[in-house]
Amino acid sequence: MKYVIFFSLFILDLTSSPAFSLYDLPKYKDDFQNFDYRNQKAPKDGDIVLGSRGTFDSFNPYILKGISAENMELIYDSLMTKSDDEVSSYYGLLAEDINISNNYKTVIFTLRENANFSDGEKVTAKDVKFTFETLLKDGSPAYKSYLAGIENIEILDQRRIKFDFSTYSSKDIISTVSTIDILPQHFWKDKNFNKSSLKIPIGSGAYKIENVRAGHSIKFVRDKNYWGKDLAVNSGKYNFNSIRYDYYRDENVLFEAFKSLNYHFRLENISKNWATEYKNLDKNFVVEEIKHEIPQGIQGFFFNIRKDKFNDVKIRRALTLAFDFEWANRNLFYNQYKRSQSYFSNSEFDSKTAHFPKAGGSYQIRRLLRTSMRLLKESGCYLDNGKLYLQNGKQLKFEILLVSSGFVKVVIPFKKNLAKLGIEVDIKLIDISQYIKRLQQFNFDMVVSSRGQALVVGGEQSIYWHSKGANIEGSLNIIGIKNSKVDLAIEKINSSKNLYELKKAVFKLDRELLKNFYLIPHWHIDKFRVAYWKNIHRPKNDPPFGLDFNSWWYEK
Repeated sequence: MKYVIFFSLFILDLTSSPAFSLYDLPKYKDDFQNFDYRNQKAPKDGDIVLGSRGTFDSFNPYILKGISAENMELIYDSLMTKSDDEVSSYYGLLAEDINISNNYKTVIFTLRENANFSDGEKVTAKDVKFTFETLLKDGSPAYKSYLAGIENIEILDQRRIKFDFSTYSSKDIISTVSTIDILPQHFWKDKNFNKSSLKIPIGSGAYKIENVRAGHSIKFVRDKNYWGKDLAVNSGKYNFNSIRYDYYRDENVLFEAFKSLNYHFRLENISKNWATEYKNLDKNFVVEEIKHEIPQGIQGFFFNIRKDKFNDVKIRRALTLAFDFEWANRNLFYNQYKRSQSYFSNSEFDSKTAHFPKAGGSYQIRRLLRTSMRLLKESGCYLDNGKLYLQNGKQLKFEILLVSSGFVKVVIPFKKNLAKLGIEVDIKLIDISQYIKRLQQFNFDMVVSSRGQALVVGGEQSIYWHSKGANIEGSLNIIGIKNSKVDLAIEKINSSKNLYELKKAVFKLDRELLKNFYLIPHWHIDKFRVAYWKNIHRPKNDPPFGLDFNSWWYEK
């Protein structure tokens, strides 16, 4: 058996393999029994309940309309599945093998003969083609962006399907195509895909939807006839007999329900809760932190550099120095976070070149504010009657746009520090629909935003930072970056032939973005904070790149 590997040292023909890796050899051989981070002997038992905030009115997570129910991927399978202890390896699921051309522009998948949907219908190449053509035509804008590199989809026979990719697409589109949920054409053929609906869909996955209370709860039951239950990639996975999601409108009620054991697992994202609310849980709970190596990307105050007030890098750097992360971490977040020093935090693509000076309170911030004022004066700014003015005579004042009230407590100390420099800041809290519209139209001065990063950096960088998106409304380049060095680094990322070339290109991108201070970095965390019912157990080996809750099990 040949594994597919992308090295510039080799010229590959169309090579058949049950697994592939973007930049390395797959860890697991063709006769492997299960992934190392799963318990092959995990019992299949137990009915668990999970809690979710909000409501739902749709079973279609692939469109913008409606609010989809939680974890709909339980009922679907993809062509291949990723292992959580490797950076870039994928193994056959619906597909028994993958053929990749030497230029990465043609891929052929061969479906397993026994793959079927929960109603007994075979999964065929027609379903695969239908899925991608439907997502490109009627799916949410995210799918249209991620799949834009697909030039042609051709059915070769009932079990084989060929994808041709454009010259300009990066090879990570292969992993994207491999991991999209495959939809049944026969279910959707007489339905409007672009309309939210609570009609229970059919899938090929390990679970089926059994019971629904619209907007309140949804119950998934393990399919005893699941076609893929004996595959090595599924060994030790999907162990619960049923998983029910209960929905709560209020976050406080949701938390109180957990403490009363109305649901059985909670992933905590609020620092205050983690620091103060979990110490007194009774003996029915396990409370722990699980380390991970999942890239955390970048979150921060994003500048809109289309505005004259922010088009000078010295001004942006001066404002960056005025953000006191250490004070916020100590006083607001119970010292649970790390300052983000890279656009690729907590990953091997962190260039490790940024070292933001530490503040930590009123005394320490004074030194940084003096540096800020020096930079502002170097840019031509001047003080007049306690207010700071730009070189063109306009007062330096701006608005920070927020959609979450939780960030107000972060912004207020930042605003106070800027006031010491003579800079006037307004805080504007608006609803989500207004917020989305203003970002799409680039109608803001500064906003709190984030950009997640994949395990293997790829084509998403073009969407985030490339010049071509700077003036296109709705683009994710909301900062307005037009930088030829950034563009060149992205092009080298997309054309890299091995991991060495990729890292070299990403490091250049990271350094260029950092030195231009396009945003003021916030923080990240490198662990899961979890609490769960004592009768739920997890494997001894934690996968570095995922929590993999579907590998946990029930046992008294």
